[in-house]
Amino acid sequence: MTAPIAPPPGFKLEYLSGDATLPYYVYQTPLDQSFSDDCAYRLIRLPNQLEALIVQAQPDEAVKSSAALVVQVGDCADPPGLPGLAHFCEHLLFLGTEKYPKEGEYRDYLGSHGGRSNAYTSMNHTNYYFTINSEYFEGALDRFAQFFIAPHFNQDCTDRELRAVDSEHNMYLQYDLWRVFQISRTLINPDHPLCNFNVGNLRTLKEIPERNGIDTRAELLKFYRTHYSANLMHLVVFGRDSLDQLTEWVVTKFHRVVNKDRPYPHYDTLPWKPEHLQRIVRIEATQTSRSLAITFPTKDFKPQYHCNPSYIVALLLRREGAGSLFAHLKQRGWVTRVFANSKYSDISGFDSFYISVDLTSEGLLHTDEIVEATFEYLHLLNDRPVPEAFFDQTRHMSQIRFRYRAKSEGIQCCKDLSVSMMYPWLQRKHLLAARNVLRNYHPDEIRDFLSYLTPDNFHVTILAKGLELVSPQTEEHYGTHYTVEPVPAEFLARLKAIDKLNPAFHLPRPNELIPGNLSADPVRPDGPRQTGAHLLRAAGAARLWYKKDDRFGLPHGVINLTIHSPLADASPFHAVRLNLLRRLWVDTMHEQLYNASEAGINVDASDTGDGIVLSIVGFNDKLPRITEYVLTQLRDFSVSPDRFVVMKEKLLRAYSEFQFSSSLTQAHYVLQDLWYPRLWDAKECLAAARDLTVEDLTAFHAEFVRDLCPETLVVGNFTEEQALAIHDGALSVLCRAVDPFVNPINSTSRTLVLPPGTRGIRQVTHPNADDKNVGVLVVFQIGMDQDFALRAHLQLAAEMMKTQLFTQLRTKETLGYGIYSDLVIAPSGVMYWKCAVQGERSPVYLEARIHTFLHDFVREVETMSVERFEKHRDALIQAKRQPPRSIGQEARQIFKRIQDGSWEFDRCDRDQANLRRLTQASLVAFFLKHLHPASPHLTKLSIHVFPARLLVTPTGNPDYNIDLAEQGVRDGVSTSSPGRCPYSLSFLALHDYFAHRHIQVPPADLMATLRSSPVRDATDTDGLMALLGPLVDKYYQASSVKFDHDKAAPTARTTTQAADDEAIEVPAVANGPSSLSIAVIGIDDLMGVAQETEKVAADANHSPSALQSSASRTEAHRKALADMMSDKVLGSFFDPQGIAASSPLVSKDDGTSWATAGQPSVYESQLRTPFDPYVVPMADHNILITDPRKFKSCLNMTSSVLPVLNFKPKY
Repeated sequence: MTAPIAPPPGFKLEYLSGDATLPYYVYQTPLDQSFSDDCAYRLIRLPNQLEALIVQAQPDEAVKSSAALVVQVGDCADPPGLPGLAHFCEHLLFLGTEKYPKEGEYRDYLGSHGGRSNAYTSMNHTNYYFTINSEYFEGALDRFAQFFIAPHFNQDCTDRELRAVDSEHNMYLQYDLWRVFQISRTLINPDHPLCNFNVGNLRTLKEIPERNGIDTRAELLKFYRTHYSANLMHLVVFGRDSLDQLTEWVVTKFHRVVNKDRPYPHYDTLPWKPEHLQRIVRIEATQTSRSLAITFPTKDFKPQYHCNPSYIVALLLRREGAGSLFAHLKQRGWVTRVFANSKYSDISGFDSFYISVDLTSEGLLHTDEIVEATFEYLHLLNDRPVPEAFFDQTRHMSQIRFRYRAKSEGIQCCKDLSVSMMYPWLQRKHLLAARNVLRNYHPDEIRDFLSYLTPDNFHVTILAKGLELVSPQTEEHYGTHYTVEPVPAEFLARLKAIDKLNPAFHLPRPNELIPGNLSADPVRPDGPRQTGAHLLRAAGAARLWYKKDDRFGLPHGVINLTIHSPLADASPFHAVRLNLLRRLWVDTMHEQLYNASEAGINVDASDTGDGIVLSIVGFNDKLPRITEYVLTQLRDFSVSPDRFVVMKEKLLRAYSEFQFSSSLTQAHYVLQDLWYPRLWDAKECLAAARDLTVEDLTAFHAEFVRDLCPETLVVGNFTEEQALAIHDGALSVLCRAVDPFVNPINSTSRTLVLPPGTRGIRQVTHPNADDKNVGVLVVFQIGMDQDFALRAHLQLAAEMMKTQLFTQLRTKETLGYGIYSDLVIAPSGVMYWKCAVQGERSPVYLEARIHTFLHDFVREVETMSVERFEKHRDALIQAKRQPPRSIGQEARQIFKRIQDGSWEFDRCDRDQANLRRLTQASLVAFFLKHLHPASPHLTKLSIHVFPARLLVTPTGNPDYNIDLAEQGVRDGVSTSSPGRCPYSLSFLALHDYFAHRHIQVPPADLMATLRSSPVRDATDTDGLMALLGPLVDKYYQASSVKFDHDKAAPTARTTTQAADDEAIEVPAVANGPSSLSIAVIGIDDLMGVAQETEKVAADANHSPSALQSSASRTEAHRKALADMMSDKVLGSFFDPQGIAASSPLVSKDDGTSWATAGQPSVYESQLRTPFDPYVVPMADHNILITDPRKFKSCLNMTSSVLPVLNFKPKY
């Protein structure tokens, strides 16, 4: 590599360790740093013109190292006829390079060493980033650099990743944000690069190009080779190694990136022509959102960042205090929010500025008046120059924020700085502050910016559901309906004629909450650290927790109050009233809370099952003052009838909008609804909210404040005396008296605990008929988090699977875009591992793939090298050593331990100790017991969210355990006859089917049987019996227990012997359909259990059939179970999908269904046969699904067996 003769201006030529073959240039001016920033920085430029910022963090604070690289190319560079190609290119860079050709190797390396990665494509840049434990940073950086040197782009990956991009697009289809954004890019100059579809899908990247003779892969290679140029790349690395070491890695690994001397992407022309202005676009919403936006094209003001005129004007427009646009529109009941900002932050050459308001239903009827009021406020800004005092106050606050800002996570630091580096107009010494610090007051620049915000240069967008659109157009990619019409001439003339000031408007007054005292007690970097908070005062529920800052030395603080109330969630009516009370209470404080936010204080209030959680975070000087104000407003709150109407409408919309959330959001909500006895679902709350009145809320408030009890956490730059004063102030405002013997009852800590061996499925239909995505959420119950060793095993297992599962299901199998897994610890301490998949395949199929992954992953853990296992374990231990980066983060960690009642503030230390004792053998044993699909101890709950119309899905890869062709299935209920989905059989499915039943069939015999049999469909029950019967007869002798086929099922209390020689009591069978019992004994003989089931059913008068000869047993069994499936019992015993897609097992008013099961894994259950007694009837329309090997006692089949079915009262 040859260095240019002269270094760039401001840079000095250097060499790596005196090596003249590896030169680089170092920026000579020190970067402006904040008071709290103890990192060391070095800005360099390589001879290939790649720019890199090296950040050396303190060793004890950089447990993880990170990097981010911005390429200044985005979707505006998509070639004609291939919209979405830039985004597609971003996806493919992760899938292998010449140096590291193995697909998924990059993510596997990161995942094995505590890392993660991601990327995004914007209009004018693409950002790639990762983080990893610091010891492995060099290896990750080397793999990362190869993205930009020699990626593979192999054909198989290209074809497969197209489906991933398509899944991502499908995930966005129902989101109004994406739909409106696309229309905004459609209604501009069609020849401008901004007029583009940015995401891409199969249609734009495969089907249309193929019809037009375009080779997508060839164009992809051309795109990469053209645009991915070193002179358009900006790299940030963040690590604990020395600046020299980090610099060496950057130079040696990135100097081979090719510089193609691409021009800086700049656009000289605006995308809007005169015909695109002075018009109104009306868009039909998919959700209940209502908004109005006024957009003004402007020139690019970003280079004027010293004054930042667009930011100053935006601050004035979104102000919420007296005299503001928001206060004026809110007082009329038309809006609930006003926001303003520039739109195109990464575009050079042009920009646009928008003013957006969230509308009430009344506001939707007054859109003209809202637009007119907005122009009246703009007239005020033009008539009276922005006061220098306001600018000075804003500049002062921006400097305070920068000087005392909290440290950000390494990966976030890299992402933000890499974006800032791509602006050529940003002075390099200002990189760290970028545009966040104001410097000079230039009123002429502000006037220049305001000159673009006129009636001659705007268009309006109105978004709402139920708009009466006349002859609407349909947007091509999202199917959005919209209309475009000119602004009426009369209305336009009225806007242009505004020349008088509206007396409702005035410029802001000084903010009294700007911090004055910014002193902070010094901390010793090597001094002792207190773990967690200590209990400064304990008086029943009115506890005070306190943690003095001993780490940061900044004037920051956190005050958290949990305001306990027994009324919080006593019923849906109580929950709705508390929700609306909280909204109206916050609404009354808008002006003061906005001033607080501008002064660096954030106030957040949320209603929970305990009451209200109040969090006040920011500069500590004024925190006690704002805390007292907020609590006093709660105590003295009175309902405004006008605001009640507005906020009640907003609340109803929030409950109604739930139906438009994604499939996985729906699944998580269903799970929480099952977990927590007093978490009321959206339908219940919507019904309770409809008839709510002002009188109801007034009465509720009076009752609510009568019995409040605050529990306080004070963290940060406070003394003990200040903490006590804050707590005493809260008590004096809220409490009449404190009973020292009363403790709060945390209702959310009560969590449903599944009986060991339970396997349940909850099936729901997505309420949005237009959403075609399927959601599958599978939750495996592990145990209690007080079992510290078990917790450590779960943490390591979850961490090891996270990347592997994503690679397998998302990258290789392309099952969907939204795929993730993690551990969950409920407030009660119950631990779970969850896996979520959102896609378009059948829920049965998606869950089958999860089970197959677990099946295979256990083997991988068992066979991995000791060295690899220890790397995984050590990576997690190191990740737990990462200290908090801010007072806020530390307070959140402490508050979580207070909320869950564990007070386990040293959890990270304890987990590290237990992880060190964990062995590979113990982890394998953990997997086999808690997560392996065939484990008798497996305890799980699955949530399947079906689209309203299940699309027919092509048959899957024949190597999969099962292949599906969904036809006529809705909510697991077949709408076609005979009501089954075909399943192809495979060797692995048969092998696991027998292995699960402890029947050892040699693989050769399995293959021979499979090849010789005509049976290829699990719905062919007679064929299956003929296929499996000889193998059962031949190899069942290996089972430890046999069953006497000729012995009738017991009908009186008796004792039988289980497989493990454990005596089991068998209760007598009650007569009549109100109660049905079955003797379930610990054996594996399926035919024997089928005989028992049949006899019990006959005795209970559910079937007239009796035991018959062996030859006719199958037919008799079929008839008996057919009779069981009457209107009393819903389900299909012969459904080859088993529980995974059975008909609704419990009919409920909301159309959902519930079942529990101790069944084998889903892919094993695809081979359901007539002699598998997994479905037995219960009274009260319930069905219990059991596996005889899982239960050690007989179960009385009444509704009391599954109280979870109706554990919540319905209002």
